[in-house]
Amino acid sequence: MSTKVLLSLGVMWGICLSVVPLPSWSVSHAQAKIIPNDARNESSIPIEGEHLNEYPNGYLTPERALDLALQHNPRLETFASGVEERTHLLRQAGRLTNPELELELEDFGGSGEFRGGGNAEVSVRVRQRIELGGKRQRRVEVARTEVELEKTQQRAYAIELHALVRTRVVELAAAQQQLELAQAQAELSRTLLDMVRERIDAGKAADIEQIAFEMQLSEAKLKTGQAQTEVTRAQHALAALWGESAPQFNAVALKLEQLPAQEEIEALYATLSHTPASALARTRTQRAAHELRLERARSIPDLNLSVGVKEERGSGDHAMIGGISLEIPLFERNQDGIAAARARQHRADAALRASMIEQRKQLQDGWYALTSARETAHTLRTEILPAAQEHFDAVTYAYRAGKYTYAQVLDAQQNLFELRLRHIDALGDVHRKHIELERICARLDPHSPAPSPEMTPELASVLDAGDKR
Repeated sequence: MSTKVLLSLGVMWGICLSVVPLPSWSVSHAQAKIIPNDARNESSIPIEGEHLNEYPNGYLTPERALDLALQHNPRLETFASGVEERTHLLRQAGRLTNPELELELEDFGGSGEFRGGGNAEVSVRVRQRIELGGKRQRRVEVARTEVELEKTQQRAYAIELHALVRTRVVELAAAQQQLELAQAQAELSRTLLDMVRERIDAGKAADIEQIAFEMQLSEAKLKTGQAQTEVTRAQHALAALWGESAPQFNAVALKLEQLPAQEEIEALYATLSHTPASALARTRTQRAAHELRLERARSIPDLNLSVGVKEERGSGDHAMIGGISLEIPLFERNQDGIAAARARQHRADAALRASMIEQRKQLQDGWYALTSARETAHTLRTEILPAAQEHFDAVTYAYRAGKYTYAQVLDAQQNLFELRLRHIDALGDVHRKHIELERICARLDPHSPAPSPEMTPELASVLDAGDKR
């Protein structure tokens, strides 16, 4: 075929492309930045002992625990890959359809003047399907909402991870204080045993009293061992959030007595519209609306254009050829696809309303549960524990004077330490309820500072007394 024919064909193909509308979509720089899987995975794999220098004096702060979890949590990494996947699909949704190249030969291989190929007619055509009704733009809109959904799910899991880190930090702090309490109970049991031995040597008590206090000391040692095991378990549970199988820290730096402040419930209602659950429901509603528009666009038939050049081998003459084809929407107009998309939109709208109602209910339950937990911790600290300590001191003094029996001393000691253990559980419960409330309200921004503790005069006196002891 001559050069002139090929040049004419290229010009006609350029004219064909000029009538095809380009999609008005874009990918932001953050979306377009793709990190190779190998490089990302290598940087996220934790190495045993690599965090050893990150625990000053063996103590782990809650802030450092959160940083380690956000940097090395394996599940959080899957959401980054999901965003990358959806970004590629967004690009794919906006691409043009490929053209078709057709070569056609006529009037050859017959009889008479059509014998051989000397009089054959050669045609070269380029076909291009042009999507009408904005189909490509609608696909891009649907794909963009998929990217937003993946990002919102990533944010939701980051908040869940933040809540889980803080909860396990509280559990470890509670286990540490329970271990200290068990050790204090064992030490007090030794002191009481020495006191009983002195009374036995002085002839003021029977030998059976020594056996009872020795049993009490053995039980205290058993509780100490159990408390130490619980501390080890809590350390491993916390370190597992960033893939550290052998914890390199000795303790977590958190005082349960420093209770976070509680906001009024009216101020928290306004936060529900900004939670990941609300954002997910809204984005799903937007996706359903875009899908409905896409299905409506699919009911519009596409236009097929073809341009080309024809040449007669016998005479050497050539001419341009062109064609237009359009599907006739006689039987199938995507009626059921539109109806299904409309049903999905109604379902997404109902899910959005249900999500707001459920979040409001969770907020109310969490707020009142936190209020009850704070009242329990406050009553134990200010009323019950001081009375139990006073009762134990009085019974011990009376026992030394020979007015009370050893059984009353053991009962008073057991009651005192059970109440102290209950107080630790109550403090931990306040922290856990507060974390859950902040999770519901999406207040757990990984980069926000920790909530300021509510320092009351009673709490200050308790902390001062604890530091002196």
